[in-house]
Amino acid sequence: VGSRTMGRTNYKALIFMIVVSAIANTQLSGCKMHAKRVLVIGDSISYMSAGDISRVGNNVMDTDPFNRVTFSLIVTPGIGARRTWGKPAEPDEYWSGLIAHSIQSDNFDAIIVELGTNDCSLIGASGDYQPDIERIVGAISKADPHVPIFWLTMHQVPSAPDCAAIINGDLRKIIEAGTYPQLMTFDYGTWADARLECFTDGVHPRERWHEDPDSGRITRVPAQYCDGQGQYAIWLKAQLDSYFGPPEPEPVSSPTAGLAAITD
Repeated sequence: VGSRTMGRTNYKALIFMIVVSAIANTQLSGCKMHAKRVLVIGDSISYMSAGDISRVGNNVMDTDPFNRVTFSLIVTPGIGARRTWGKPAEPDEYWSGLIAHSIQSDNFDAIIVELGTNDCSLIGASGDYQPDIERIVGAISKADPHVPIFWLTMHQVPSAPDCAAIINGDLRKIIEAGTYPQLMTFDYGTWADARLECFTDGVHPRERWHEDPDSGRITRVPAQYCDGQGQYAIWLKAQLDSYFGPPEPEPVSSPTAGLAAITD
């Protein structure tokens, strides 16, 4: 696990596995459920929520989902890293290469992209985001032309409320062009805009636990506040469950079935 400083933000672990359970499949109700493998390409929103995303994926939280999901995470500063941070340690091509290498090194069932917040915060509605979105989608598609890509729509960033419509519009143009048939969206923007109480600053999901900066004491956030990180994780898992659907049952060998075949 590496650590790099990009701009004023310290991104611990450019890529790391946030796996709570090592179980790849489980036996349940006479059918075998295979864990889905999902790569999340995101910024601090997903990074801060990584623990909850992993717990929800492994059915540790009470979400009653269809499938287990094992998540991996790549943390990147934005849609356009160089444009977002000026002169980061690595250019945009570095991130595209890292994404492609990660996909080629594993057999992912889906890719989730959660990016755009930093771009909106630092650049705003004046940016032309479509080329950078296509660069990321193109890198994924080249590495695996069949894996479904779910890009999360943008919600309104307080510092640039018009930016979400720009990025969402660029996403819509790319999808309508049909160049990348595996590209789809999960409507995070609508979900987040309706739950402002779940965010500490209008951007980052509220955490379940709070650490006092003076004493270092960790306390649970009062119940009247939304557990934004946990709710984000549950919402994300629900979108995947809706797409994948219930697992297909596999036949389980039965001794009585074998005896019937012999007696026949």
